[in-house]
Amino acid sequence: MAVLGIERNADLDLENDQLNYLKLVLTQIAVILEQTELKDEKEQVELENEREKVRSNLLRAVSHDLRTPLTVISGIAETLGIGNDLKEETQRKLLKDIQEESQWLIRMVENLLSITRINMDTMKVNKTAEPVEEIIEAVYKHLRKVYPDGQVDVHLPEEVIFIQADPILIEQALFNLIENAFRHGENDLPVKLNVYQEKEQTVFEIENHGEIPLKQFQKIQSNLSSTNEVPVDSKNGLGIGLSIVKTIVHAHNGKMEMTIGGGKTLVRIYLK
Repeated sequence: MAVLGIERNADLDLENDQLNYLKLVLTQIAVILEQTELKDEKEQVELENEREKVRSNLLRAVSHDLRTPLTVISGIAETLGIGNDLKEETQRKLLKDIQEESQWLIRMVENLLSITRINMDTMKVNKTAEPVEEIIEAVYKHLRKVYPDGQVDVHLPEEVIFIQADPILIEQALFNLIENAFRHGENDLPVKLNVYQEKEQTVFEIENHGEIPLKQFQKIQSNLSSTNEVPVDSKNGLGIGLSIVKTIVHAHNGKMEMTIGGGKTLVRIYLK
């Protein structure tokens, strides 16, 4: 594991107490080196487990979430192809469904592309100091484009807050969470997006009226680790969307919490 060289006077013999002292020092150094090597091996195993977990979650989600909209589009296209006698209103409805499913596929591809910004060897991201206000503005503009009728109440602190983050990834994570809130929440009530400081952390809080089903909530809390059941479609809150949010938050050394109760669903992201 290592070699220790000692420069000394060749004309002077080492005393026994000197030799014993050197052996003691060598023993202590050897213990430290072994502990360091074991620590590095443990970290490498944990890192590989995390990478494998991300791969399996994404593969499971993508295999389901890609198949669902593609099946719908294929079915509608077949219906339109043989249904020349369909009413014009029905045709418009089917074309709108194709457009919605296509947009869903586009957003899934955006999610997958965002993962490429994470270093899969270290599961870390390149961070820069970013103002929270600009991140939220980018998320809001994207929401207005995709969900023009969606209501979002944004509350930012008066003081300017900077976080160390990859802004594109954080924007993607917040967008996914608000999109889930739109789908689970009551349409006539807005989704709340609050940002505030808590000690040394910046908290992003997304709240919507309406509770997700308990079974889905339990699967989310278990970090989407269940492989015994068919994945729930991500349009209903699981799948690639939350898998990527969890991966992004973890890559930023952050934490995500979700609670349900009182007719509301609340998600918090903590970042330093």
